[in-house]
Amino acid sequence: MKYYFNKVFNWYFKPKTLENRLWKLALLLLSTGICGGLYSAINVTWKYSDTQSISTGYSTQDSVTAMITYSAFLIGIISAFLASYLGFKRERRNPNIFIEHIGLRYPKNQSLTEAAKKKTGLGSSLYIDISNYYNQGLLVSNKQALDYSLACFKNTFSNLMRNADTTNVTLHYGGTPSVPIGFVLGHSIGNTSKVSLWDFDRDKSEWYALEDTPSDLNVPIINWEDYKKTEDVCLLMGISFEVSHQQVGSLLNGRGIVSVSMPEVKYDSMSSLDKIEGFQQKFREILKTFNTDGVKRVHIFCAAQSSFNFAMGRQVERNHPECIVYEYVNNSDQTTQYPWGVLFNVQGQEPSIIET
Repeated sequence: MKYYFNKVFNWYFKPKTLENRLWKLALLLLSTGICGGLYSAINVTWKYSDTQSISTGYSTQDSVTAMITYSAFLIGIISAFLASYLGFKRERRNPNIFIEHIGLRYPKNQSLTEAAKKKTGLGSSLYIDISNYYNQGLLVSNKQALDYSLACFKNTFSNLMRNADTTNVTLHYGGTPSVPIGFVLGHSIGNTSKVSLWDFDRDKSEWYALEDTPSDLNVPIINWEDYKKTEDVCLLMGISFEVSHQQVGSLLNGRGIVSVSMPEVKYDSMSSLDKIEGFQQKFREILKTFNTDGVKRVHIFCAAQSSFNFAMGRQVERNHPECIVYEYVNNSDQTTQYPWGVLFNVQGQEPSIIET
């Protein structure tokens, strides 16, 4: 008996929040009320004589039992309503919006919303799926994918923000879009909202929050040796894969070059939030230098995970130069491995596709 009592006690008191305890109390009381009502109201009798028979009857004579049953049922309903109310208040105080941006890879085992809700609780979801615009691993309908991503974000996100407490809202972003489109979506959100970054672990086939990943000494190195003041400059960022002068080729076009590289190049080189936030500041300083030097346009060639692209896109402000972020296509039959890019941060213009 003591064993079962401890089991029930631990089951009830294990939840950390009043809301969860009220839900469990409601479950217990409603179950007690329903079962008690059935037991007190319906009498089932087995009779054994020459043949076996069953007789049933309905009784409401036991007023004490009925009162206890009705009280348990009523308190259970009140507890359920109170738990719902507390949950609604909690979500309003600290609302979550989950933005899942699916591109080349389609995570089938677990959605970002499922993973994030386990960590943070309830929230609203914005699902942007551009996987239909890919063919054999290549983004063939780049303009449609860009337009759809921005339209879906602007229309749905505005409605979600309108119904949320914007002073406390947290955006959870994760995805697998192309580098340019991830950059531009980050730029569309800007650097004012609180954002929690997520990445997809290819080996485990699951989402993880960057804030849960410890930092390490594998941090970006910035090289200014090939930089010179020109109206157009190139920014090469090899984070997940190397980005070399040879790859970019003729697109360098005699422009000043700033290179960012990793001591150890891995597909998840920047999977720590501390590392992302540390480089965000350096990225803003790079753009500030370009601004001071009179740079008009920055050509960005980046190979990095989606969270990095999204985070850096958020750092680009109106007073910074125009930007073109290029898409890398491996083993391309074209003269360049960067056949197109997205131009954004142009005053009075929406982001647009630029063919090289």
